[in-house]
Amino acid sequence: MWKQFCNKHSDTKICSLSKFKKVFYTDFNLGFGNPHTDTCSTCKKFKVSIKNTKDIAEKGDLRTQYRLHKLRAKKFYDTMKTESADTIKIVFDMQQNQPLPKLSVGEVFFSRQVWLYNLTIMIHKRKQEKKYIFHYVWLETESGRGANEVASCVRHFLDHMEENFENLLGFKPEKKLKLVLFSDACASQNKNVIVMGALMNFIERSKIFSTMQHIFPIRGHSYMPADRVFGRIEKEYRKHEEMISPKDYCDILEKTGNLMRYGKDWTVRELKTQAKKMFKSKLPFKISEAKVIQYQRVRDKVKISVSTTYSGSMTECEVLKKTIRNSRLMEIAQILPKRNMVNVKKRDNVKSLLECVEIPEHAKQFYEEVLAAENSGNDDEENINKEYDERENIF
Repeated sequence: MWKQFCNKHSDTKICSLSKFKKVFYTDFNLGFGNPHTDTCSTCKKFKVSIKNTKDIAEKGDLRTQYRLHKLRAKKFYDTMKTESADTIKIVFDMQQNQPLPKLSVGEVFFSRQVWLYNLTIMIHKRKQEKKYIFHYVWLETESGRGANEVASCVRHFLDHMEENFENLLGFKPEKKLKLVLFSDACASQNKNVIVMGALMNFIERSKIFSTMQHIFPIRGHSYMPADRVFGRIEKEYRKHEEMISPKDYCDILEKTGNLMRYGKDWTVRELKTQAKKMFKSKLPFKISEAKVIQYQRVRDKVKISVSTTYSGSMTECEVLKKTIRNSRLMEIAQILPKRNMVNVKKRDNVKSLLECVEIPEHAKQFYEEVLAAENSGNDDEENINKEYDERENIF
């Protein structure tokens, strides 16, 4: 309509699309959005309780608690946004498991499928460039999905970043820098002594960093920059009706970041056993309540401090056994052999699905391993994380 009006009056200039959108979005009382998903259960409970409570004093108390919950969540995001010249920020998160084979046939909805795992680790910048994003990929026929795998990936990434720091970040540090890690608080993957041991060992060896903080979000408010990357990846996944081979997923992942393949670029190490030898059986703090865990190298020793808030004081904690003076045990952790975690029920379901497809040549070895599976354990998440204790102090 605007263009038609301008064509009738040749002396009137046609504004750009960006200018039109800005006026349309800001100067009109209109709202645009999509239905919310993966919302915070705590927020929902507070809203329901506030609505249904008739007592005025109790309602006021609930509103105060709800406001504090929201402020804590906001503080996490403010911390993530804060920029400093001497601080490098890292974000890592596990993408939703991807099924193999992905098919359009109806039977797939009632069948178990083999998982492809992707742990994305990225250097947090305003602009998400490909060179800052690393996808650590492995299959269910190669390993499980627990703290050993996550800690091994993070350890490999940090070593790789330090070795290639100048090429990757574009500058040479003139003094010791601070490293800040952000991840969700999943106990069986990110928030445990296995990851603590790997991070402690990195700071002990690092020539660039002297201090590291690992920061965890408020439960239900864990949306991070990695989720934007996952959104772009999943948009590409939806364009494909069928994905038969792991290569189909990897080709898409390579478009958004650097692909790190299991066995070729990185390996899983038995860090869990080493962590058992290093750390006290009962930590002097509740790891489930920690919001910030800090690692600071002082001379030849790494001090660990903990805070239950994002801006509160740090409390130093002695976490190592009396006979252990450093984290060198993590350096000699053995490489774990390839482990096929596919169980017999899943194997049989996949075998049935394969009757509907023609297996490409580059995927034949993968499906041979799937069909050779003899694991009789429980299915999916319970089986994958069976070996990891999900208590407060995970060993």
